[in-house]
Amino acid sequence: MAFAINQQIQDLIAKSHHMLITFRSNGGGDALGAALGLYLFLKKKGGRVDIVSDGVRIPPSLHFLPSYADIKTELPPLQKFIIKVDIARTKLESLSYDVKDDTLSIFLTPKVGMFSREQIATAASGLKYDLIITIDTPDREAFGHVFSNNTDLFYKTPVINIDHHASNEHYGQINVVDMSASSTAEIVVRLMEELDSTAIDKDIATALLTGMIANTKSFKTARVTPSTLQTASRLMKLGADRDGIVERLYRSKSLATLKLWGVALGRLQHEPSLGLLWLALGAEDFVQTQTTPEQLPDIIDEILMNAPEARMILLLYQDPHMLTHYSAHFRVFTGADARLIAKQFNPQGSAHVVSFTMPAASLLDAVKTVKEGIANFVTTESK
Repeated sequence: MAFAINQQIQDLIAKSHHMLITFRSNGGGDALGAALGLYLFLKKKGGRVDIVSDGVRIPPSLHFLPSYADIKTELPPLQKFIIKVDIARTKLESLSYDVKDDTLSIFLTPKVGMFSREQIATAASGLKYDLIITIDTPDREAFGHVFSNNTDLFYKTPVINIDHHASNEHYGQINVVDMSASSTAEIVVRLMEELDSTAIDKDIATALLTGMIANTKSFKTARVTPSTLQTASRLMKLGADRDGIVERLYRSKSLATLKLWGVALGRLQHEPSLGLLWLALGAEDFVQTQTTPEQLPDIIDEILMNAPEARMILLLYQDPHMLTHYSAHFRVFTGADARLIAKQFNPQGSAHVVSFTMPAASLLDAVKTVKEGIANFVTTESK
């Protein structure tokens, strides 16, 4: 990394009073490991920092990550609206309020005399966060409601954008985007080593090595370089247990999870004309296998390992707790944008992977509707 960028990052962190780390909810082990590693690092350095990801569901296989429970699914209130009343001459006897028909009324009773409009002023406090660090997220829209409900925060606050994807839109004031890295976690390791290598402890190393292993399928993908392996080796020397991480990620599936995998892989369908692999699961599949939707991301990863020719993968399921709605994970491996393909379903996510929820009369109807939407897009694009 260029010295100038490192110095800018160090200065922003040093000056910050309250930092926010955020990442896309469907980022998987790399996003989680990198974000948690950085979170622990900044806290150890004495920083005040929160970590938030819109509606993120952390699969059981990653529950060993240190401080994973600190990840919040929505932002806290960002700003206070202040009403100021000059009581230098008109002293206050009492204050009360009432909420009716979506209207807040505040009642001030003076000890003597009356309050006038001239004595009242309004103001707003500063934003809660003065620095945002984004992890493994190619564009702002992929943050979901964290961005869409708080756009002012992102436009008025410095953003350090850390990612390894070629699709990253460089939306930060500082962009640390390295497409040669195996994972975002690998980039975060190098950044920490340059900021203060002595602060990296066993928990931080474990989180970061987990991100690297998850994104490289235990160092088996083509993105792995000698530098990647050297970085992993340094983390292991700091206390990260590679074998333990691999065991938890890939070898510790419960019998229930394996049963769900069996059901899911048995339902796998191929649409050659679309380059689409898809499968659908009903609420009864989770009930019968005693599993939850949180265990589904591992299934998608398993499909990816065994079906590299797929251009698109769709996983549609009925949540046992929301029977009238159906949720979908949709991944695209071509130059097409998953958000455009699934636009009619109001998806959340990035160009490569989105999720969405839709109402439908049945699982079959949901499958039909989504497949037709994909087919219509492919047909239109091919003309």
